[in-house]
Amino acid sequence: MTLDAARLSDLIGNVYDCVTDPARWDDFLRRLCRDAEGEVGTLSVISPRKRRVRFEALHGEHHIMEPLVHKYAQHMPFFNILETMQIGHPYLMSDMAGLIGDAGREVLEDTVMFREWNRPNGLTDSFCVALARHASEIACLNIVLRSDRRAVSDEDRRMMGMLMPHVCRAASLGMELAGTRSAGLIFRGIADQMSNGVLVVDEGLRILYANTSAEALLARASALKSVNGKLVVSPEGSAQRIERDVQLAARMEHGLSNTSFSVPLGDPAAPCIAHVVPLARREREHRTVQHAVAAIVISVDRSVLGPNLDAAADLYGLTNAEKRVALLTIEGISRAGIAEMIGVRESTVKTQLESIFAKTGASGQAALIILLRDLSVPVRWAP
Repeated sequence: MTLDAARLSDLIGNVYDCVTDPARWDDFLRRLCRDAEGEVGTLSVISPRKRRVRFEALHGEHHIMEPLVHKYAQHMPFFNILETMQIGHPYLMSDMAGLIGDAGREVLEDTVMFREWNRPNGLTDSFCVALARHASEIACLNIVLRSDRRAVSDEDRRMMGMLMPHVCRAASLGMELAGTRSAGLIFRGIADQMSNGVLVVDEGLRILYANTSAEALLARASALKSVNGKLVVSPEGSAQRIERDVQLAARMEHGLSNTSFSVPLGDPAAPCIAHVVPLARREREHRTVQHAVAAIVISVDRSVLGPNLDAAADLYGLTNAEKRVALLTIEGISRAGIAEMIGVRESTVKTQLESIFAKTGASGQAALIILLRDLSVPVRWAP
C-alpha cells in the first residue's frame, strides 16, 4: 500500500465527505480496498455484549458479501475482544489472535465464520480497526485480504496507521450525527441543533457560516472573534495551529495529524477546544457552503470535565497508571492526595505526571484539563 501525497490526501478528503453524506462510505471502502489490495471492505456498528452487527457500508463481490451479511456476521469471532482493542489501531489477524490468548490463532481458525466463509473464499487475513465507541456500540472497519495477496509490509501498516485517525474522527462524528440525519436535516440544520459552536470558513479564515452557539462565542469576543468577517483566535499559538490546519484542510488533508485534533483556545480560566474538520473540496457542487474548506467545531461546556480517557490513552500512548493519575489530576486532586488514594509514593505520582506532560505536551494541570477534555470529536445537542 504505497500512496503518494496527492492520493493519500484525496482518500482522506473522501473520508470527511462521508460525515455529512454517509452514502459515500461505500465509495470510500471501494477506494480503500483498491489501495490496500483488499477483497472485501465493511463498515459496521457492533454491539459486543448483544453480539449484534449492523452493516453501514459494504464493498465486495455479491456472492461473497451476501452470506457474510445474512449468515456469518453473527458468528464473528471478535465479539469478546472488541472492547479491549485500541481505538484507531489497525490489527491484523495475528494481532487479534494475540488478544485472545496463546492459542488465539487456532481459536480463530476453528470458528464457523473462518471455516465456512473466510477459507472457502480464500480470505485469510484482514485489517480490523475499532473506530469509535458510542454508548454500547463500537464502529469497526474491516479490510479483508486474499490468501494470494503479497505479505503485509511495514509500509502497509504505516499507511493504514496514517489514515485511521481520520477515519476514526469521521466515524465518531458520523455516529453522533446519525440521530439528526434521520430527520432529513442538511448540514446547516444539523449544526443549528448542536450546542457546540460550529464555524465554516474558507481558506483565508473568512467566516462563511456560524451556528447560534458560534455567534454567541463571537459576540463574547474572548477566545474567538470576527474582525471584518475573518476569524481571529487566541492565544497566538492556537491561532497559528488553526490557520495551519485550515490550510491543510484546503490543500493536503493527509498533513492533518493527531496533534491537530484538539486545539486549546482561550485561557485556563475559561477554556474551550477546537476541532478542525475538512469539508469536501474536490466536487464544488457537493460543498456544504460555497468556497468552504473546513468546519471548526468548538467545545465550550465547562461542566464537561470527564474526558474520554480511552481516547487520551490511544492518542498519547498513556499507560493505565498514567490514565488514572491524569483523571485524578484534572479533578483537581493534589499529588499528595493522588498518592494517598492509589497507595503509592508521591514521588511516583510526580514521575507519572512528568511522563503525562511529556507525552501530551501539556505544561501543567490547567493545560492538561484543556487538552484532555472531550478528546473524541465533541458533539452535544442543544436542549
